Amino acid sequence: MKHSIISLLLVIFSPVSGQITGRLTDSSTIIIPPQPLNYNLSEVRVVAYNNPEKLMSVAGAVSTVPVDSLQYAGYNIVSSLSVSPGLIIQEATPGTMKLTLRGIGSRYPYGTKKIKMFFDGIPLYSAEGETYFDDLSPEYLSRIEILRGPASSIYGASLGGTVILYPQRPVFGHSELSLMSTAGSFGYLKNTLTYSNSGRKGDLLVSLSAIRSDGYRENSNYRRNSILLNYNHRIGEKLTGELLISGSVVKAQIPSSIDSATFVSDPRAAAPLWLKTEGEKSPDRILSGYKLKYQPSKNLEIISSLYGTFRENEENRPFNFLDESGISYGGRLLARYAKDTGKMHYKITGGSNLFFELYNNSI
Repeated sequence: MKHSIISLLLVIFSPVSGQITGRLTDSSTIIIPPQPLNYNLSEVRVVAYNNPEKLMSVAGAVSTVPVDSLQYAGYNIVSSLSVSPGLIIQEATPGTMKLTLRGIGSRYPYGTKKIKMFFDGIPLYSAEGETYFDDLSPEYLSRIEILRGPASSIYGASLGGTVILYPQRPVFGHSELSLMSTAGSFGYLKNTLTYSNSGRKGDLLVSLSAIRSDGYRENSNYRRNSILLNYNHRIGEKLTGELLISGSVVKAQIPSSIDSATFVSDPRAAAPLWLKTEGEKSPDRILSGYKLKYQPSKNLEIISSLYGTFRENEENRPFNFLDESGISYGGRLLARYAKDTGKMHYKITGGSNLFFELYNNSI
């Protein structure tokens, strides 16, 4: 005859000693000693004020958006930027959005103004101060740094702040060809084909991305094809160069605004006039830049760059048809000097930026 014995375990945790005691119903006692849990967090380094240093040591309002939150973003970098403090994103559709930083830019009804944005040193704004960033694919980036307040004027006159985007870099010593596909509701489909190669003489990254979506509302189809080429190479022992080319072709329908009654009865409806006109915008853009970095000594670093941007946009609206195009070009020169005497550590940064733009529009 077999006997079955069932024992109940009572677990008691002591917050003082951290010790866990287990008591069985047969009066036996089990003592489990506490085990230490160690977590090593990697330090975060930023180049916010043109001086690479630890984020904890930066005397300014700086925040970073890591690559983890960029990899799985949907249409653009908006969802990643919205987690930063002081930064507010207003997005009606993937093609219509605006960004405000510490309240700056809220009075501009359409688009983003008074906030500078750079893509690895290439300006993403016009001479008028309007910033364009909705056509950038998040998988092209490695991280984002956001500077808030007047200290961001080191990048030029900017009331709200400056947003700096850094392109993705290949893993050293690896060659890789990858395809990432994502599907979702309302006809969402995203495909990204990427080739990367890295060695001692330099690294190359080429990425193609295509996004399709029917949208939740009427007249909200979205299409975007984009490309990124980033080539870093070593010219000499103290001189390196970087070539960056990015382009995009976008076609985005605009459902516009509806009243509260329509929103309750039919939230997927588009504004009647915009639906009848099939209102849409098609901003196409190519930006390119080449950067040279010369480091004659460990204390001195000189960076020069040339860049150019071409943008063309057509927008069909119920009240008119907008046709605009613009070419901007310029250059930047930056010098950094750092010295540590043992008693004092100081850094000196100086530079200049030239920006020209030719703009044409007709209605």
